[in-house]
Amino acid sequence: MMKYLELILLFVAGAILSLVGYMAAFDPHTLYATNNVMLDRNPALLSEIRAPGAALLLASGVILSAVFIQAIRSFAWGLAAIIYAGYGLGRIISFIIDGAPPASLFMAMMIELIFALVALWMVRRRNKMGHSSAALSS
Repeated sequence: MMKYLELILLFVAGAILSLVGYMAAFDPHTLYATNNVMLDRNPALLSEIRAPGAALLLASGVILSAVFIQAIRSFAWGLAAIIYAGYGLGRIISFIIDGAPPASLFMAMMIELIFALVALWMVRRRNKMGHSSAALSS
């Protein structure tokens, strides 16, 4: 039962990053409009948005692949932990410095922090069970 829960959580973590990454890379105007942020057509600004979107898209590919490839599962959980914790902590910093975000971004922060904790828990659990990313270091 736990194995299936792990796979479901890994899939959801990867799918969320895939959706956000795709939207940031290929349709940033729509993504940002969902939070009432209107982007202009400034190529530098769009480049700064699309680049991390593509990185999220690539990372989501690794995470989603781990649903089917057990040898990279621990690595994928670590990658998910870093990404979700980074976004969650970045939003906390923004909350402190810039003030309260819209409710939708506050909810995104909560989801990111929850997924970061889940991913960290899975890394710890897998390490205790003797699963590691040793296959990646060979």
